[in-house]
Amino acid sequence: MSFSPVVTLVCSDIERYRCRICSAIGDKNIGILTSIQVLITGGNSGVGFGLASQLLNRGTYHVLLGSRSTDKGRDAVKDLQARHESQSDAVELLQIDVTDDDSIDKAAVTVRNKHGKVDVV
Repeated sequence: MSFSPVVTLVCSDIERYRCRICSAIGDKNIGILTSIQVLITGGNSGVGFGLASQLLNRGTYHVLLGSRSTDKGRDAVKDLQARHESQSDAVELLQIDVTDDDSIDKAAVTVRNKHGKVDVV
């Protein structure tokens, strides 16, 4: 069995809110490029945390770890950095609550100003 190299986020809420996130960031900034910026909502635990860890194992992704809770997100980033020391600069916290339009807008501004784009949500 063969899998596509395109990474997609598995998150129970993301399909419902993806359009709002992509709209806030700007659809023209969503695409697959050589330097892959991945936004993972709910990245501080469960499937999101596991996905972040797998991407860091590959060494070709920059993970924006989305979390509602700054404290839990910070702890998750530290955990991932400890597990993947050679990739410790490839993961960072992005505070975002996908159910809150203001939070999405604030996160979008942060991403635009710091990275200019997100390749995969």
